[in-house]
Amino acid sequence: MLSILEMTLDPLKEEMNEAKKLKIKTSSAIEKRYGKGYRYEDEVKRNEVYKMVYSISKTLPVRVGSIIINYKLYQSFNRKLKGFETQVLLKGDCLELHYWKPFSKSKGILIFNDLTGYFNEFKHLPIARIENV
Repeated sequence: MLSILEMTLDPLKEEMNEAKKLKIKTSSAIEKRYGKGYRYEDEVKRNEVYKMVYSISKTLPVRVGSIIINYKLYQSFNRKLKGFETQVLLKGDCLELHYWKPFSKSKGILIFNDLTGYFNEFKHLPIARIENV
């Protein structure tokens, strides 16, 4: 289980809004720069990723050890695991959430990839630690 140690949301929201302004381009600006070829399609896809990553309603970046994960995704999945045993492991550049039901074949692993590339320059990231009971 993850528990957040410190969190200040207002400065984080400001940083995310600033990053969104810098990274996200309009489709007409992308078309003007790249034309309508395959490069245009790649840039549109990248733009959609940036919209999701820097959306305050969809992403809450949290530092866990040396990586950054989307805590909102972790929370939403963790809510669905009522009745399951869970264990959180930090493995290299990802966080693994192992879940299983005792005396059952129901089990799985959810991998949260490192988002450091998107949030490396942020100064007001919440910090969480792993607490396996």
